[in-house]
Amino acid sequence: MVMGDLQGAAEHWDYITYARKENSDWDNIASSQRNLIIKKLAEDRAKELQYWRGYFPRGTKVTDVNERDDKAIAQLAGGRAEQINLIKIDDKWYVEKIE
Repeated sequence: MVMGDLQGAAEHWDYITYARKENSDWDNIASSQRNLIIKKLAEDRAKELQYWRGYFPRGTKVTDVNERDDKAIAQLAGGRAEQINLIKIDDKWYVEKIE
């Protein structure tokens, strides 16, 4: 986000868990369709990140990270958000929630 790549930042969100909650038959949808759905969700998230950009000015720093199994919380300082909740899926970390 600092570099202005909102689409790139949006690709680090956990859309799979969200999509499974919204679509009970998610695993039965063809992978090409799932990819299109995730792409659209990421595009929408990039637009939303334009708003969130104000929460993370250039001076925002991660002050602490608490990791437990497949979840982590990154504590922040210097911005309007206090923490980022993360989830690990297939050895990659994704944003679950910003508080």
